[in-house]
Amino acid sequence: MNVKYFFLILSIQLVATLFLGAQEITQFRGSNAVGKYAETNLLKEWPANGPDLLWEAKGLGNGYGSPVFINNRI
Repeated sequence: MNVKYFFLILSIQLVATLFLGAQEITQFRGSNAVGKYAETNLLKEWPANGPDLLWEAKGLGNGYGSPVFINNRI
């Protein structure tokens, strides 16, 4: 009986890893955690007042964490 449960749990875990592996993984400071990004067409010089503020979020709390944005989701 225990062997059946073991293989059932193992099967569920294997199926779950297939779905989890398909998700895009985000990481602090980008891939390899080096802070280098492959974006192109970036500004060579910033405007005197800085870039335009596109949006602002309040109530995120204190600490060293920050929200992550991917696929139009926070």
